[in-house]
Amino acid sequence: MSPPEFIATKPFPAVCAPRISTSIKNQEIQMNEKLLVPAVEAAKMLSMGRSTFWNKVKLKQLPEPVKIAGLTRWRVSDLRSFVDDTSRLKPAG
Repeated sequence: MSPPEFIATKPFPAVCAPRISTSIKNQEIQMNEKLLVPAVEAAKMLSMGRSTFWNKVKLKQLPEPVKIAGLTRWRVSDLRSFVDDTSRLKPAG
């Protein structure tokens, strides 16, 4: 007896693969994002050099760092808020 013709002998194509909901993907992305970054990374995120970054921190023009177990780090959320607030103050162009 031969198998019925409707039984697939090959794996399903990618278009038929189960999809992960976007909320689960967003949660995974958020879990993989860093919460805290060192000064070098924070400066890179803001497109400035290390010395400029530290000078602006000293002048309180940038968010203050968080000290955890002797490490100095910046909250990524604080840096994003800083950029968002700054972009609202300056006119485009």
